[in-house]
Amino acid sequence: MTALDRNSDSREQLRKQSALARAWTAYPLHPPLTDLTIGAYTTASLLAVTGAAGVSEPDLAKGWWLALLVGLLASIPTGGSGLAEFLILNRNHPARAAAIRHLLLVLPTYPLFLAAILLGHSDYVHGTISAAPLALTLTGMTILSAAGLAGGRLVFGHGIRVKRTAPGSDDAASAAREVEELLQDAGYKLMRNRGPRPGPSRGLHPRRQPGSRSSPTSMEEAMNSVSSTAAIPGYLAGTWTADPVHSEIAFAVRQLMVGKVRGRFTSHDVTIDTSEDPLDSSVAATIDLASIDTGNKRRDNHLRSAAIVAAEKYPMMSYRSIGIQQTDDGWIIDGELTLHGVTRQVPLAVELNRFAPDPYGGQRARFSARAQINRSDFGIHIPMQAAGVMISDKVSISLEIEAVRQK
Repeated sequence: MTALDRNSDSREQLRKQSALARAWTAYPLHPPLTDLTIGAYTTASLLAVTGAAGVSEPDLAKGWWLALLVGLLASIPTGGSGLAEFLILNRNHPARAAAIRHLLLVLPTYPLFLAAILLGHSDYVHGTISAAPLALTLTGMTILSAAGLAGGRLVFGHGIRVKRTAPGSDDAASAAREVEELLQDAGYKLMRNRGPRPGPSRGLHPRRQPGSRSSPTSMEEAMNSVSSTAAIPGYLAGTWTADPVHSEIAFAVRQLMVGKVRGRFTSHDVTIDTSEDPLDSSVAATIDLASIDTGNKRRDNHLRSAAIVAAEKYPMMSYRSIGIQQTDDGWIIDGELTLHGVTRQVPLAVELNRFAPDPYGGQRARFSARAQINRSDFGIHIPMQAAGVMISDKVSISLEIEAVRQK
């Protein structure tokens, strides 16, 4: 079983969660569906109060009842998409308690509004609004308002982003553009409104059409059928571990009005398993957050504190690959980064520098990689300092790894 086969279940689970949460749109589904649901229920409540005030307009009762029905129907996908967002949170994430409160407040509104619809159907027919459906409507709206306050705390108190969790943006469209630019810099060729891409589809192997012959039909196809390992001089399959003396995992954060703050982690463990087919390889890494080093002891202690990365509560940052792609300019590792109790998918743009023997009879491989994340996506918030210095949400991560092959 290859490394990618072992991780197929994880990828499938993430795809199912992301289908409702965020992956196929530039904006997650839950916030706009929430707007629709709350808007319908608010309209119903206003119409109900107007009817109770003595306005005897038949269309008023019909509008109230239909608004309740629209709200209840909209609440089904709203709840499903919200549950998908909730399932992404790790059990020890600081926002989990607020999310549970939000969920517990929302659940009672379903039977309340459903009862109002069932009891109010005769009111819809006769053009009146009776006391029981009115009370159920207003009670449900009151509880839903409290649930909305809990949901707002998820956004503003715990950093659960309203917009899609994409690097470096507070706007969905610009977030998508930044992701596209980052991936293009890393070597992705984005296929928007294009037909099938000619040539290799995996590694340097040509894509075969149904019914085509398995043997090459031209010199070009024969050259394309060479294994992707031919593009990596000295490539060796095996297990490799990072040499801590000759490896570095670093980061950089822009500090407005000051410049960039750069730092590194002095304690880390990186294991790379290279397969006969490089696309079946895997990577796993753990980083000790207490080892953060920016060259300033006071700042390092602040970064380790509960106000930033909370190194005592979340001592390790980890990364594991779930897939590898080869592009025209290099390699992309698709993987999951866990930081501050939150797991997000983060792509690594990787450059294979060389595979070569060392002077001691062993084999070494050198890799360079880079990625970008939003710290707020992981629940890490840094308030503006008294001097007015603001820390960027975007964090650039770079890796220079010299790995030793295990015998």
